[in-house]
Amino acid sequence: MQIAKQEPEQGKRGNPNWVPGVSANPAGRMSNAARQERIEAKARELAVEFGGIEKLSPVERALLDQAAVLLLRKPRSAEDVVRVANSVQRLLGALGKRKGRREPEHVPLRERLGGGA
Repeated sequence: MQIAKQEPEQGKRGNPNWVPGVSANPAGRMSNAARQERIEAKARELAVEFGGIEKLSPVERALLDQAAVLLLRKPRSAEDVVRVANSVQRLLGALGKRKGRREPEHVPLRERLGGGA
């Protein structure tokens, strides 16, 4: 039985710009502490709508943390984008029903523009 020699003209497969031994992610993987910090920052950002993170119960905080985790994930497909958006909407909706939404403070247009009489 003969085995055919591989032709050198076939070329290499994969990314031609890849260099062996050189990382495409020099910073490396995000640490768990850094990841947790990002989640907490996103949760604080989301909590503003509900009067701040300090005013939330542990259950409400868990809902908010879960929404933050979902928002920080990198979706793998367009379908995942829709799934994440729907899940976050349901989580924040449940939190809104439990807590009630904070009404934005009314500021007259003149004050926003900085103009007087």
